[in-house]
Amino acid sequence: MSMQRSLFRKVLMSAMAISAIGSGLTATATATATAAGQQIDWQPCPEVPTVLCGKLRLPVDWAAPNGATFELSFARRPADNPTTSRGALFINPGGPGGSGVNMTFSASSTFSSTILENFDLIGIDPRGVARSNQVVCSSEALELPGYTVMPRSRSEFDALVLYNRLLAADCRQQTGPLFDHVDSISVSARSRCGQGGSRLGEDQLVRRLVRFSNGADVRGAVSAPDPVDDQ
Repeated sequence: MSMQRSLFRKVLMSAMAISAIGSGLTATATATATAAGQQIDWQPCPEVPTVLCGKLRLPVDWAAPNGATFELSFARRPADNPTTSRGALFINPGGPGGSGVNMTFSASSTFSSTILENFDLIGIDPRGVARSNQVVCSSEALELPGYTVMPRSRSEFDALVLYNRLLAADCRQQTGPLFDHVDSISVSARSRCGQGGSRLGEDQLVRRLVRFSNGADVRGAVSAPDPVDDQ
């Protein structure tokens, strides 16, 4: 049952992302300019002091730059061989719901020694994930009747629709305003702030991206307004 709940959460997050894409395209120049004016204050991460952590404060809704804000969390693992470092490599574990910060902590189990020696690895907890105003739902809402992975009748389908609506309302209440702004366009806007990775000290950051699972969707959202190339 716990695996099914986890699957449903991922499906729910994907559905929310698709439904919000249209409104996300209205992100304003004012919001991106405000975000671009910040610099990350890198400090040793409490969990893994050899990795550096930092945050940026960004608008919840890019179309309302003066409205509510949240903190977006980053982690940076320096290259094992600084003398041969080729700069930064941005990593996105996808999911949805994967923590880029956690992936940075455990990079030695994911990436080759060549990558670890030659690149700083930068991971982000996307909005709504882990340290970046995580989407939260109550256990009571998750246990409501009506949930099924594959409805096989009209009554089961209607029950699932009701369950989804009740769960979404609960998650929105528990999470706050960010709940309605965790779509791929809103997530990818962080990469367009200031044209690339200058807030991270890397002008070429957005051009070096390793993505997994739905991370490819985020890359597509980044490249739609500003074409980029893999290196």
